[in-house]
Amino acid sequence: MKKSLALLGLLVILTSCATVGQRLSQISPGMTKPQVIQILGKPHSTGGVSGVEVIHYIQDDGGWRNSYFFVRFVEGKVESYGSETRANPVTDSHPPIKK
Repeated sequence: MKKSLALLGLLVILTSCATVGQRLSQISPGMTKPQVIQILGKPHSTGGVSGVEVIHYIQDDGGWRNSYFFVRFVEGKVESYGSETRANPVTDSHPPIKK
């Protein structure tokens, strides 16, 4: 029993240490914002207008390096997600929304 609890505890610790980039693979089109936040955690920033919202995440990669990720929602559902650059962030209108 103690061995099972120890393994369960280790699994929880290892799972919680997954990076935003690794957890992004659990996101899929059609998910809601609360579902995404449950997986990725609290976003660094949010923005949007007219039924389109984008949430942004920054992952500290160490050594003064960061990775940037976004999730874009249209009418409350994931429309697109992935990596972005600091110089070219995803917005409510760029790139064009997938139909």
